[in-house]
Amino acid sequence: MLLRIIALFFISFPILAAQDTNSVENKVKHLNRDVAAINKAFKGLEHRVERSISNNEQLILESRDMLKGINKSIKRQDSNQNDILNALAQAKVIKEREADLVLSVKPTYEEIGANFFAVILTAIGSIWVTFLILKKTLAKETDIQIKSLQENLTAQTKLHKQQIDTQLQLSIRQHEKDHLLTVDEFRQKWINTFRQDISIFIGYIVAVVDFHSVEADFFDSWKRAKKAKEARINYFKEELNELNEERTPWNYLKKQNQIYSSECYKDFLADEHDAKESFDKYKDELKEFKKLHSLVTQQKLKTILMLNPNKHTKDNEISKTIDLLVNVITLHDRTYLQPGTVEQINLKLIELQSLVQHMLKGEWDRIQKREQP
Repeated sequence: MLLRIIALFFISFPILAAQDTNSVENKVKHLNRDVAAINKAFKGLEHRVERSISNNEQLILESRDMLKGINKSIKRQDSNQNDILNALAQAKVIKEREADLVLSVKPTYEEIGANFFAVILTAIGSIWVTFLILKKTLAKETDIQIKSLQENLTAQTKLHKQQIDTQLQLSIRQHEKDHLLTVDEFRQKWINTFRQDISIFIGYIVAVVDFHSVEADFFDSWKRAKKAKEARINYFKEELNELNEERTPWNYLKKQNQIYSSECYKDFLADEHDAKESFDKYKDELKEFKKLHSLVTQQKLKTILMLNPNKHTKDNEISKTIDLLVNVITLHDRTYLQPGTVEQINLKLIELQSLVQHMLKGEWDRIQKREQP
């Protein structure tokens, strides 16, 4: 468009050269005012453009570059106009004009105005097109960035979920490992406690057996006192049985008095009294003996309660052996151990030790296998 304006000026040059000097100066003044108006219009346009694209940094930069280009064009127009003015000044001294110059186009002020408005409309159209292009480009870039952010968010969410799952699995494994370690610690304490308790139980069994061998006089005296009492009671029952069908209340009382007053019953009673007095010397031994049996019973319950009640384990065999040992040393109605009891107890103690040893070894092996990496 700038070239078109310059071409129009050069085409109109012969006409302008032929006119009067005053007319030329007036036209120059009008041209200067038009140029000033154009500059003012472009400046106003520059301000409006700057306000319209202030919310978009990229658009502002490109608009400024465009305005700088327009300013440069205006400056070039000013330079060309100065050249035209210089040419008009030289035309004053030209006395003759070229005879063969024929103007095919005669420009008018309406055409100049139309060209001016065309320049303005072209600039505005260029700015508007640029604005639309920038707006579309920014919208596209915004969609791309939003899509990229969504994909990034999805990837981050998936990564975080994987990390959380990994941490959860590690936490569960660590918890299981800690649980196994805790179980192993309790198992080790159980092994130590059971070993101590079974040792105490075996010690009590041995103490009872030793008591029978060491305190033979105590058991003889106890046996004599018990037999004397049983003999007196048996004599009394035998004498009462003689009543048979005549056992009326009167006859029963009469027979009782006869028995109590008989010399034989008195002898049984005296023998029982002597045996009891003889046994009274062993009160401390009797107290110790009962205490030993109480400790055996207590330790038996404590030990059995630590065992597994499952019938298909070594724990059940250990429990049966413990019950057998306690039953063997329990006298019930007797006051002495039966012949061969000591040997039976010794064999059962050896068997119990072997069972306990194998059971504890199995528990220890379970702990060692878990501690291996």
